[in-house]
Amino acid sequence: MTWRNREPALTPEMKAAEQEGRLICRRCDVTVQEEVDSLLESVERDLGPLEVAILAAGVTRDQLIIKMTDSDWEGVLAANLTGAFRVLRRLAR
Repeated sequence: MTWRNREPALTPEMKAAEQEGRLICRRCDVTVQEEVDSLLESVERDLGPLEVAILAAGVTRDQLIIKMTDSDWEGVLAANLTGAFRVLRRLAR
């Protein structure tokens, strides 16, 4: 499990899974290729090749489109689309 800005609140079940080595929790900004590469290298080193990846990273900038800046739009695309592309491309290697 990864997060970008702040560490998530883990349920007791998730904490137990992490302690047992069945869950790895690490920070990763999927908009930065180097962070994606580093995360996946460490996970594969610790656990072996990944068989399943759930890509759920995403951001919203809730506002009317006429008020959305180019920077807001680019941030949404970077996290929601380009981030998934970067993870999948790295996993395909």
